[in-house]
Amino acid sequence: MSEKDIASALRFGLKSFLKPWTRKLEPGQPLFRQGENGDTLIVVLEGRVFLTANWDGREVIVDTIQEGQVLGERSLLVDSPHSRFFGARADGKVTYAEFRRDQFDVMEKQNAQMCLALLRMTLQNTVDRLMRSDHLVRVLKSTDAVERLVYLILHFAEFRGKAGSTGTEVYLPTPTLRYYLGADPAKMEGVLAELERRQILFRVSEDHFLLTNQMSLINAVKDLRDANNRESSKARGG
Repeated sequence: MSEKDIASALRFGLKSFLKPWTRKLEPGQPLFRQGENGDTLIVVLEGRVFLTANWDGREVIVDTIQEGQVLGERSLLVDSPHSRFFGARADGKVTYAEFRRDQFDVMEKQNAQMCLALLRMTLQNTVDRLMRSDHLVRVLKSTDAVERLVYLILHFAEFRGKAGSTGTEVYLPTPTLRYYLGADPAKMEGVLAELERRQILFRVSEDHFLLTNQMSLINAVKDLRDANNRESSKARGG
């Protein structure tokens, strides 16, 4: 089965094939909660799903699952339920399909070609998620708070950003940045304000920013770090 055949099958046949297992969510409605047991594969057919974590007494968005992506790949490999490491809820209206391994076995007998396409899509999703995780680990290795923030912004721009004619729109809610960085919110806001002053990053709304030039952001790291160190020294009375 060629890549073209797979793309065609997913575009024209997947929603119809998965109709018996299709469900809908309203905006904000949970798909599952963190810590719940799960034994199903979930395919997002329309809309966007937020992956969430409970941290410091609040819900934090840690990733987004787009149309055509999947959750719960483990359920196709093992029969026993597993604990959901994150929660998930609908961003807007969402249509998704959900099924267990035994149901997938029945589906395979009905249409082996479609199931093969679904498995290949699931494998590609898994590979992409591992690549994002590996990139995030490398981003967070730095011990410098400013460098970690800058490269986390670049990470979100690369994997979550929406490119446009004037730059890349990036979703950067403060609780999510704190979840990954453990940084002082005031210091993070100071760095973001300096990036706005340099016209590298513009605040579109409370949590949405426009990154105008990635190389300018990288080149600004040293100046931002020096400025942050001077502010820290003043705060200590040095």
